[in-house]
Amino acid sequence: LLAILKAGGAYVPLDPSYPDPRLKFMLADSQAALLLTQAKYAGRMAEFTGKKIMIDDLLRGPARNMANLKKHASAENAFCVIYTSGSTGTPKGVVALHRGALNRFAWMWRSYPFGAGEKSCQKTSLSFVDSIWEIFGALLQGLPTVIVGDWTARDPDLLAEYLSQRQVTRLVMVPSLL
Repeated sequence: LLAILKAGGAYVPLDPSYPDPRLKFMLADSQAALLLTQAKYAGRMAEFTGKKIMIDDLLRGPARNMANLKKHASAENAFCVIYTSGSTGTPKGVVALHRGALNRFAWMWRSYPFGAGEKSCQKTSLSFVDSIWEIFGALLQGLPTVIVGDWTARDPDLLAEYLSQRQVTRLVMVPSLL
């Protein structure tokens, strides 16, 4: 995600738990030119005609140039496109700008400042807007983030134990899970 953003791109999260027709719609509707995926999901996206990059391949072999990318993004660039649930008909892609994300981060940092030694957690699907804060809120403050798997995030007892063991001090959660 960081490389996509720094290169001036925007990401469209595709949750593999979504049905294939919804994923295909989102790819077509967003006019995505590039698909980053894992080999285990590639067959589900066989109709995609843009460029496909298998993340599995990127993780194998010698490290490529690890030099820091030059910044290509501005405040007015798209940050991501998150699709609505489609509960009232066809899902709609909502474009979030870098400016909006940074404004939210700045407000959260002022309103709920992190203390030394804090840890955050990322447990929300990338397809939901809360994931933006969960991923980048602590990271951009130099604080660690614990990534919580879907199976753990859906079980309140398991989640509480997981967060306690890892000494997580911050989380965002919908009232129904709380």
